[in-house]
Amino acid sequence: MNLIGYWIEDLKDEEFCAPQEVVGFLPQEVRTKLANYLDGGSVDLGNSQMGFSWCRFFCGASDSEMGSKALTDGCWIWPEGLSHYVRAHGILLPEEFVAHALANEPPHSGADNKRVVRGGEASLDYWRQWCAARRSASFLERLRRARTEADARARIVEQEEIQQMVSEEIARHGLGEEQCIFVGCGERVLSGKKLCARHVIRDTEYLALGCYDVTPELLA
Repeated sequence: MNLIGYWIEDLKDEEFCAPQEVVGFLPQEVRTKLANYLDGGSVDLGNSQMGFSWCRFFCGASDSEMGSKALTDGCWIWPEGLSHYVRAHGILLPEEFVAHALANEPPHSGADNKRVVRGGEASLDYWRQWCAARRSASFLERLRRARTEADARARIVEQEEIQQMVSEEIARHGLGEEQCIFVGCGERVLSGKKLCARHVIRDTEYLALGCYDVTPELLA
């Protein structure tokens, strides 16, 4: 089954479109039926994600409106909040899916009392290709420029945060007399340990994640 309706996650993501790139015209009756079809999918436990989605238009849509589940009609799978983008922001979806949705009735008539299923293997390949064919060159240029700026901010944030953590480790343990056993490191170990404070701190990749958040300015 094909997964559809997934959008850019952060400044490092060039796989998926921003929904602003695929805004377009649909007759209102078609848009309404399409959104209602999306709302009427069954809950797919096998492909649901942890945590709520968020609207890339920064419109203030609530967690309950955006949802946290994957829905399916047995042929296609999409995020629970996809109908919001169709109804509120005028996005377009693949013609193949739209034709399928207009020709069929959804599994359910609304958002309540949905059947729960555990879908089989699903792929994002179709959606990746669809996004790539609709990628805006100007948006991609803005994205890459924003990522370069984020890289510079991230280096500063990491240095500052790591230095703070090093200071806290030294204050907590004190320093020993030996040299850190990490290859090429000349720092003194923490008291009672074989490593210096910097090399005791292992997981630092998360420190600058916020520097890569998608912003309203990028998607304006």
